[in-house]
Amino acid sequence: MVLNNELDSKAANTIILACNAILGAIRTDEQERRLCELEKMLSDGGYLNE
Repeated sequence: MVLNNELDSKAANTIILACNAILGAIRTDEQERRLCELEKMLSDGGYLNE
């Protein structure tokens, strides 16, 4: 779209930055979910003393 002059390069860069921010948030949420699962597994097995 940028090559065909259908989209300004600044707008394209803004879209890319927004997409990267969203992907980063998704990765963070996934890591948090996996960490919670691991903590639950460890506490159910008696490995964590909280």
